[in-house]
Amino acid sequence: MAAFDAEPAVSLAAATESLKSELRQITALAEPHQDLFEECWDRLNGLKNTNQFATALFRRAAEKKVNGQGKWQVGAVLVYQVRCAVVHAGEKDMIFENFPDGDAAINAILPPIERAALRMLGITLG
Repeated sequence: MAAFDAEPAVSLAAATESLKSELRQITALAEPHQDLFEECWDRLNGLKNTNQFATALFRRAAEKKVNGQGKWQVGAVLVYQVRCAVVHAGEKDMIFENFPDGDAAINAILPPIERAALRMLGITLG
């Protein structure tokens, strides 16, 4: 906090670059598994009219101006936002605990995320 107080512009630039780096990392991880991240997009898109958490995820993606990218890329960003909402609970604007239907959204994307994780480890089932 002292660094932010001393040089807020520098601190903000560093935080922004860190976020961009994390988004680049998840996009790079997702690229070989585009079908699974597109499936995440499809599943969350199917919920966004009835699930507040899914709606908020798409709203944040629009704010980050990633909606013009491919479905798999937006899917990767949506997964990243889920991670942030859970991990940074109480610190950021999207707090998972504030969404009573968040579990349904996570359960919807869990199967393709599990398959992606296994593929990244070189494990295929069936």
